[in-house]
Amino acid sequence: MSDRGEFRRMLERERERLRAAVRALDDRSLGRTLGESISESSTYDQHPADIGTETFEREKDFGLREDHKAALEMVERALERLEEGTYGRCEGCGRPIPEARLRAVPWTAHCLECQRTLEEAGAAGRGRPAGEDAGPAFSSFTDDSPLHPVGFDGEDAWQAVARFGTSNTPSDVPGARDYGDAYVGADEEVGTVQRVEGLPDPDRRPGRRRPPAERS
Repeated sequence: MSDRGEFRRMLERERERLRAAVRALDDRSLGRTLGESISESSTYDQHPADIGTETFEREKDFGLREDHKAALEMVERALERLEEGTYGRCEGCGRPIPEARLRAVPWTAHCLECQRTLEEAGAAGRGRPAGEDAGPAFSSFTDDSPLHPVGFDGEDAWQAVARFGTSNTPSDVPGARDYGDAYVGADEEVGTVQRVEGLPDPDRRPGRRRPPAERS
């Protein structure tokens, strides 16, 4: 490596740029509530579609801030490697990282071959190619996996939290009568197959197993 001081300056400039970007996002929108950012005293009377653009922009800013923070963490780790004397050496194979790659991505911790291997392993773990057609909901969970069968799957998890409230209204869900039913699957018995299974057993005490003769 020709000049560690040059790479240090590159990393420090990138660190300042990322810090400024995070501060700008906080000052511009994320430092205020959604109601304050759209000059509304309350969003209670607003349907989510009425403020869809504002909500999207706010979610985008949250995503950008997280991306900047992740990049900032990589830059900080690269500066630590400079202090430790390990900068420029691949953390995967231990070989020197080509200087051309360091100039292009000064915060990188892996050579091109190891980085490609990491990205391919991550893509294989997801098992979902980019640009594929949308599949059915919850299909990425393990409920259909023969290797990892679970009793409480992704759909059950969604129903468990959806009952506390979603952006749906009763008119959005067939059969819903009020906001407490305004989510898909509200009519299902969560955790039981039949309604009778949800009834308490008055003779059951904690820690006591019923004898076989008492079991139906």
